[in-house]
Amino acid sequence: DAPVIVNTETGTVTYEPAFYYIGQFSRFVHPGARRIATRVDAGGLEAVGFVNPDGGLAVVVLNRTGRPVDFRLSAGGPGHPAHIPAHAIQTYIRS
Repeated sequence: DAPVIVNTETGTVTYEPAFYYIGQFSRFVHPGARRIATRVDAGGLEAVGFVNPDGGLAVVVLNRTGRPVDFRLSAGGPGHPAHIPAHAIQTYIRS
């Protein structure tokens, strides 16, 4: 699977989902970032967290389900309410 597919005969360019996933990570997870442990309690969600070299946090959340999901995002405190649409990927950052 290629992130970008170009039809050389028609010149049509198709951006596959991987193009957007790669963009999501590269925009918010900086070179030298360290992956941190994450725990997901909301069904159907996947998450991965990073500490960037400047100390900021980036948490990427993926909703593979066909329904929106409400959840709480916490970094050791009471957390904050969050919402992710169906089939979406979102990044939450804390500077």
